[in-house]
Amino acid sequence: MEAAQDENTRRQLEQELNVQIVPGTEVMLDNGTGNHRFVKPSASSNRVLVPQPSDDPHDPLV
Repeated sequence: MEAAQDENTRRQLEQELNVQIVPGTEVMLDNGTGNHRFVKPSASSNRVLVPQPSDDPHDPLV
């Protein structure tokens, strides 16, 4: 079930971002369209942090 959910999310992202997401790669830019927002290093940047930090207070990326 989780694999199907991941596949649906990937397809939705591809449509919203107008890019093909190849397995093993990461989306590096946020074009500001769609429902998905990525964490960026600053408000004025369109570059995306990879990996995305989580809301976990023990996340070393936060």
